[in-house]
Amino acid sequence: MRIPQTRTGLKILAAAALLGLAGTSARAAILVQYPFGLIGQETTTETSPAFGPGTVASGVSATAVTDPMATVGLEISSAATTPTNAPFLRLDPQGNAADPNAALTNNKFFQFSITATSGADVDLSSLTFNVARGGAGVPRGFFVTTSADNFTTPVPVTGVPPLTPNVTNPIGNDVNTARPAYTAATAALTGAAFQNIQSKPGSTLTFRVYTYSPAAGSSIDFDDITVNGTSVVPEPASLGLLGCASLLALGRRRRRTA
Repeated sequence: MRIPQTRTGLKILAAAALLGLAGTSARAAILVQYPFGLIGQETTTETSPAFGPGTVASGVSATAVTDPMATVGLEISSAATTPTNAPFLRLDPQGNAADPNAALTNNKFFQFSITATSGADVDLSSLTFNVARGGAGVPRGFFVTTSADNFTTPVPVTGVPPLTPNVTNPIGNDVNTARPAYTAATAALTGAAFQNIQSKPGSTLTFRVYTYSPAAGSSIDFDDITVNGTSVVPEPASLGLLGCASLLALGRRRRRTA
């Protein structure tokens, strides 16, 4: 195939490459989801694969759910009052976390991270999950922070049924449903801080979910933690066309210099 040598030809080739990138990119609504294993995979071993993501879209990678400060107890559980979509993540703050202030001071959180892979354009839209109290004792709840602002400001979360702002500190979301009745929680991630993950340090965004409850053993249950958004990944053919246009432009520049 004869490569266009004129400036017009170069423009046409570059435009075709860009159109190819737009037309052949892969997109996804669910970027990462944590279902916390299958029936029979109940475990307290925090290195178990059940703590890892079950769904990961093209253009992203994700870590397992971890307790990096070793301050909470994590368990993949199917309790006697289990919901129909068990198992789930059972979290025990293990005391010293009676309210959001104590949870923050004593690092009562679990975390996970998503990373945009090389060449991908990743934008987030929401974080969704199911949450319930493990029993009747109150208050029990959570709040979410991210590395987008160095875990400074909690992300607003809504729930169905509604969550209640904590009395001690309204950054906390008190959960009003007890196992097996879940609350469907949603945190909107449409702001600029959650777009273009590939431009973040290390192309990574980390989520921390802080929890609080009246005493050790009073758990909070989470399930189907899901990061939603879009991931655009150029196909190899489109990348090759764009590379051809770049090489042509470089050749023209060298001839002009000569």
